[in-house]
Amino acid sequence: NIQINQIRVDDAWTEASKNYSVLALTPEGNIAIAKLNYGKGTYIVTAMQNGRPEHLKTNASLIKNLMYQAVGMIH
Repeated sequence: NIQINQIRVDDAWTEASKNYSVLALTPEGNIAIAKLNYGKGTYIVTAMQNGRPEHLKTNASLIKNLMYQAVGMIH
């Protein structure tokens, strides 16, 4: 179970073009995770901050979940 207050986010954005599908918002309403279908591929864009080992440890559960979901998108 991933709790939003346990995710380390930095540089979240407030507006995305209509080409993005917003998957998650921060408590402040900024975009934390979005998906972009482009050409034959799909990009998953996050605002997670992973610059230090402790940040990565904090975000590890969400990263694992995103990887699982990304693999599920492969046709």
